[in-house]
Amino acid sequence: MADDSKLEELRSQIAQIDELLSIDPTNAEFITLKNELLEVVQLTQSVVSTNADALDSGSTPSLASVSLLSVGSLCEAVFGDAWYPASILDAGANGYKVSFLGYNNEETLASASVRALSHEPSLDAAA
Repeated sequence: MADDSKLEELRSQIAQIDELLSIDPTNAEFITLKNELLEVVQLTQSVVSTNADALDSGSTPSLASVSLLSVGSLCEAVFGDAWYPASILDAGANGYKVSFLGYNNEETLASASVRALSHEPSLDAAA
């Protein structure tokens, strides 16, 4: 299966970076690259799992059901009981750190409180 070969290739690349890190464990570029590859593996596994679940249920797999948000992405995030436009500052296993556009404040939120933009952000409310 293509997904399995892609995952195997990613794991091989991570192993190569691990070798480089054993020689130079403080190399920031290697550390960043490894973390990014680990995130790609996690996202790929999520897509594979989502597609398998969709096929098992008889529905058509959709990328819309998988979050592909990354650092720098524009998104919508919950503040109080409403969704506001934001930018992702950091992404981790426990959620996202976002900056709300036009409000100059940051929050760390669970993944369920951050979603892809449903429309272009408007900063009129913040003016």
